[in-house]
Amino acid sequence: MNHISIELLGLTNYRNYDRLKVAFGSGLNLITGMNGAGKTTILDAIYYLCNGKSFFTHLDRHIYKTNQEFFRITGQFLKAESNLDMSIVSSLGKKKTLSIDEKPLKSIVELMGVIPAFAIAPKDILILLDSSQARRRLLDKTISHSDKQYLHNLLKYNKTLKLRNAYLKEASKKGISDSTYLDSLDVSLAEPARYIYKARSEHISALITQFEALYKQLSDGKESVSLEYTSQLSDKTLVQLLKTDLRKDLITAKTNSGIHKDDLYISIDGQAIKKYGSQGQLKTAIIALKLAQMQWMESITSVVSILLLDDIFDKLDKQRVKQLLAKVCHEGRQVFISDTDNERLLPIFGELNLEYNQLIIADGTVSNG
Repeated sequence: MNHISIELLGLTNYRNYDRLKVAFGSGLNLITGMNGAGKTTILDAIYYLCNGKSFFTHLDRHIYKTNQEFFRITGQFLKAESNLDMSIVSSLGKKKTLSIDEKPLKSIVELMGVIPAFAIAPKDILILLDSSQARRRLLDKTISHSDKQYLHNLLKYNKTLKLRNAYLKEASKKGISDSTYLDSLDVSLAEPARYIYKARSEHISALITQFEALYKQLSDGKESVSLEYTSQLSDKTLVQLLKTDLRKDLITAKTNSGIHKDDLYISIDGQAIKKYGSQGQLKTAIIALKLAQMQWMESITSVVSILLLDDIFDKLDKQRVKQLLAKVCHEGRQVFISDTDNERLLPIFGELNLEYNQLIIADGTVSNG
């Protein structure tokens, strides 16, 4: 396995930082400070460098420091004993620029998989509680980083689905429909749908054992969980589904069948976790799911991912925190943890004999602890 780490991060006009340069350790990094001090900003900037977008917002203008119209992020990485310099500049009204070793990238797609990084934050439990779209995004994001053909098919499917829904809306208004045109759209949807369904099925099949084992480890065996992928394509082809639902589609003016209806079902002790899970159980489940995805990615790419844990320990008992740290900090990976409470983590670091680099944020400055 190849290891990767970020050694130096530079920020200009990124959220609450005018300018910042900060160095990191190659192993465990603990970032502490009061709420709003800028801990999350540092983790988000690392995530942005690795993924080409923020973990918390899709709109760059929400990231620009107040009264500024651009930001710049730079990072010096060490990957398999080779240096890698990255830069991302976002400016209002201009195309975002990304470069690796001063070579411009044509798009974010070229960045995918270069520096794998996974982030876990408190808001992630909403993935389990919100609509199925949130859970599909989780699948799509991970698979796309290891399979660019998957991303191509996903974009093709969504573009064609948009055309079909627009036509259904127009046909519903006028009370007429062109079966030839609809047939052509159905065929265009079917090809990428097959690829996406197969990739998702294989991904979830590979995750199930890891997810269940990780949850059991994190909960110290207190509960058991199961993971299931549900898709309308498990029984019929998409063309068959679309033919069957055509009347319904025309009435509702939307496409009611397809891989855009896929979902993940997680149960705990036989009950739906989104209905019966506690806050601690929900948080443990999403952590286990993301760690399982990280392990899957590492098995595909042979690169140990960077892990970013942003203030996730609230609602987790000490034993779950200890099990999580024992799992992720003894694998030779670079781990970032942000937290407001030193007293919660430092004793556990001692019990696990973990070496760490501490960064303390106060009054807009970063210092070593």
